[in-house]
Amino acid sequence: SNFLYNDDNNAHIYHDTSLGIYLYYEGGIKNEKYNGLGKIYYCQNKSLQFQGNFKDGEINGKGSKYYENGMKKIEGIFENKNICTGIYYNPSGEKIYEGKIINEIPFNGENLTVYDDNTNKIYEGSIKEGKYEGFGIEYYNLIKDKILYKGIFNNNYYIEQNLNFYEKEK
Repeated sequence: SNFLYNDDNNAHIYHDTSLGIYLYYEGGIKNEKYNGLGKIYYCQNKSLQFQGNFKDGEINGKGSKYYENGMKKIEGIFENKNICTGIYYNPSGEKIYEGKIINEIPFNGENLTVYDDNTNKIYEGSIKEGKYEGFGIEYYNLIKDKILYKGIFNNNYYIEQNLNFYEKEK
């Protein structure tokens, strides 16, 4: 459930959860939708999740998404919450990709690493048009650095082990 505190066209929207009441959004509001500059916060640790521009209730325009540890994850121009043209950073703050980003995954590249919001690696390898494609390593999302699949991916799906890769590792 949400409740609203409004002052000078700035809204403060709170969520009431099993973890308690926390500030979810603060910023501009128009016609009961997020508009203009605003901030969204993580529920678990109350750190900043997104800061930037909103239009008609959606992320739109210049903004930045953050990891739960407070480091910047993505910075750029957002068409909506899923599509951005900008820079993708690793959890240490190093720029690892620049260009189109879809669903928080770089659009094209080799030897890319993708992280979840908790800074865990979820994939390393080749990405084509925002999907795992070619050689890669997919990790369990709840067990840090534990490999789920290692081999060839096609259209986001693991399809076969790369036996040559295993031979080189021995």
